[in-house]
Amino acid sequence: MAMIHALRMHWPEYLMEAAELGLFLVSAGLFGTLLEYPQSPVHRAIADPLVRRAIMGVAMGLTAVDPIATPMSTRRAKGSAIARCTGDCGHSSNVPNRPAETMNSPSPAASMRYSGQCVRSAWIMAAI
Repeated sequence: MAMIHALRMHWPEYLMEAAELGLFLVSAGLFGTLLEYPQSPVHRAIADPLVRRAIMGVAMGLTAVDPIATPMSTRRAKGSAIARCTGDCGHSSNVPNRPAETMNSPSPAASMRYSGQCVRSAWIMAAI
């Protein structure tokens, strides 16, 4: 049930990720064909295979960087019906915008019991 709820809430993000993956694959095919197909004018113009591979790497890197570096919230259209229904980040827009009062007070330091060190030290001691 939780997976269906997540799918209903985040389907625009999943669709954008699929479209970006498709764009990456199409650009890989196009750049690969332009640079490595023997009858391509670009292949004939650049004789050195190392230079062609470097160009291919830069082209694929630039194709991958934009979707990775741009936050999902800025890729979503702010005025779209999806953003109005689900909020900017895909979460319900009826969530209060002010932080809870407990977030304003400093939290105590984590104890050894809850930080996981106790489990690790017990495991190390058992191994010795």
